[in-house]
Amino acid sequence: MSNKVKIAWSAWIGILTGLYLIIYLNTPLGQHKVVWMSFVALPIYFNGGAKRSEFFHYSLSYIIGVLWGALMLKGLGAAAPSIGMIPAMGIVVGLLTIACCAIHMMLPEKALLTKVPAIFGGMACAFACSFLGEPISIAMITLVGGTILGLLCMEGLAPIMKMLDK
Repeated sequence: MSNKVKIAWSAWIGILTGLYLIIYLNTPLGQHKVVWMSFVALPIYFNGGAKRSEFFHYSLSYIIGVLWGALMLKGLGAAAPSIGMIPAMGIVVGLLTIACCAIHMMLPEKALLTKVPAIFGGMACAFACSFLGEPISIAMITLVGGTILGLLCMEGLAPIMKMLDK
């Protein structure tokens, strides 16, 4: 990839990101102050290649990750009063991480819900929602929004390369 393409693609990504932020922040989602979660989803998806064919795999993996995170938080809420927060975190998060990884890593590679890095990103955002007092549904929507942004950023690369790499 030439430097011309890298500069043009950088401009494409920057313009899309700016537009995304303007749109997001002017919807009811903007009041929740978690737009940053889009930038959890974006690099995970990008690092995975941001393939169009995997868009739903990543989107659903973020959503299931948020649900795993919510389950962990419920488990912590149940266990912490009797054994303390630090032991509860070690036990609950440890055991549920084993279950999560085993389940999602053992699914056939082409199945949905197999993008473990996205699942962990979703878990982290569920924890953040809990600390911020925000509903987890906002994390799900925002993570999918970040995935859409990643897809659009990647979709611009081929036409830019075609136009500039001659």
